[in-house]
Amino acid sequence: MYTRSGGAKEPAVLFDETGQQTTRPIVVGAVITADVDRLETTVRELFDYWAAEERFDGMESYKHFLARGFHNNQIPLELQNAFIQTLREIDGLRIFAAVSDRTRLTLTDDDRCLVLYGSLLPDVIAYLRLGEPTFYFEENPTLQKHFGRLTQDAYDRAARRAPGRSLPKPEVRVTRKDELLALGVVDFVISIIANWVALEDRQDVSKREVRNYRAIERDIAVIYHFDTRERISRRHRAFPSSAVRSS
Repeated sequence: MYTRSGGAKEPAVLFDETGQQTTRPIVVGAVITADVDRLETTVRELFDYWAAEERFDGMESYKHFLARGFHNNQIPLELQNAFIQTLREIDGLRIFAAVSDRTRLTLTDDDRCLVLYGSLLPDVIAYLRLGEPTFYFEENPTLQKHFGRLTQDAYDRAARRAPGRSLPKPEVRVTRKDELLALGVVDFVISIIANWVALEDRQDVSKREVRNYRAIERDIAVIYHFDTRERISRRHRAFPSSAVRSS
């Protein structure tokens, strides 16, 4: 559950995973923010602005927005574009993601999400230099019972990688998107990455998926492809094998 810190900056990491049982790649993502209250205020102000717009009344996608906030692919296109523009204007976000197109190992989608979290979390913990961060995971009836164990295991792995280094030990919270609208940030990020990874040509700027990816690219710290074991990082801005996905 999310509660405001009451004035002090609260560093946080927001986590989410793409919906399973779809044809898109599975993506587990994390967005680091130095001030979750400020981010929440920014997202809530944008939500209030669009919630007052009468021109969308009656649209099913707009009803979804009013009920669940900024949920990419399920809200009107105008709202998607406005939210992506807001992401471009927010400084200090760092994005981590782990991706799978289901070609390595035979796993259920839920189990694959857990494996991806296990790959992602040590990198996030090792990156952090921020006080005592809170890890916010969106409620998920199937996965949420594992979030505490996965975080502890990742902390132990990160500590073994850097013996003697003091690592921040996060507090784990599970919350709903209507309680913490800022979870919409990581929801958008992982959806943008999933749509981009699914493309045959990831450089074709005529594709909206490519333009959306470029809008968040500056904030990406790491994208790890579980199946190919390749990484995108701040030094290497494309998967090493090719910018064009093989069929």
